[in-house]
Amino acid sequence: MGYVNLPPSLQAIFADLDARLNKVENAQRFTMPNTPVLTSQPTITGGTTGDPSNPRVGDIWLNTTTNTPKYVNTSGVVTNLVTAASTPVPYGPRYVKTGYFYAPIGLVTQGSGTTFTADLAHAVPFYCPQTITAIYLSINVTSLNGASGGVRVGIYSNSTTDDYPNARLADGGVIGTDTVGGSTGPNLAIISVSLTPGLYWLVGVRQGVSNPGLYSYTTTNGVMSEVIPTGILSSSSYGAVAWTQSGVSGALPATWTTTKTLSLTAPAISIGF
Repeated sequence: MGYVNLPPSLQAIFADLDARLNKVENAQRFTMPNTPVLTSQPTITGGTTGDPSNPRVGDIWLNTTTNTPKYVNTSGVVTNLVTAASTPVPYGPRYVKTGYFYAPIGLVTQGSGTTFTADLAHAVPFYCPQTITAIYLSINVTSLNGASGGVRVGIYSNSTTDDYPNARLADGGVIGTDTVGGSTGPNLAIISVSLTPGLYWLVGVRQGVSNPGLYSYTTTNGVMSEVIPTGILSSSSYGAVAWTQSGVSGALPATWTTTKTLSLTAPAISIGF
């Protein structure tokens, strides 16, 4: 005689529980669970506060402390999946091409020549969207002046705490603008700087007795920069296009001073690749 409603064996019960747990585990791992800050530092390679304490290869999660998706790579190291979502990205071109020149962000060129104060360095922002080597800095001279001197050009990195110049990456030397050895029109300084995606600062400063006319960046009709803040709306700050640093009579300083002022004009520096 057969039995009715036989209970499942323990083996079948545990096999079913194991299958269910595997499904839950897989669903948890691939829906990027939020991981809040922990009370202690995990002891895994590459881990930081806010990561789970025992992740495995292939695990993925969202670190809610830094708002960064992370995963464990095949070497067992915790790795950022993408750049933190809270990191601001300046406006700029999506690509830059070799053989071409580019202007700073959101600035316009004034057609007539402008003269600038000696030893006053001007820095304008440039956003590089890709890894590439910069090989030129350029200014455009409308008129020569004086027996010696010119415009020194260079490039700086961006500060890690705010948007202004930080460390000098290249000093391109002085482009002559005097009546003895200078020339009107576009003038080049040769540099070699490997850039990665990010914000940089193109710098120009008139040095020596030559006081030439230069094409300039300006805020004609009240145009404002996308990177440089305006602050108080006054005649001396509205529509600023550059940060300036005084007293730069020789080589560009290794680090840009934090004591900086705004300028409504700047030499029209462009960067070439």
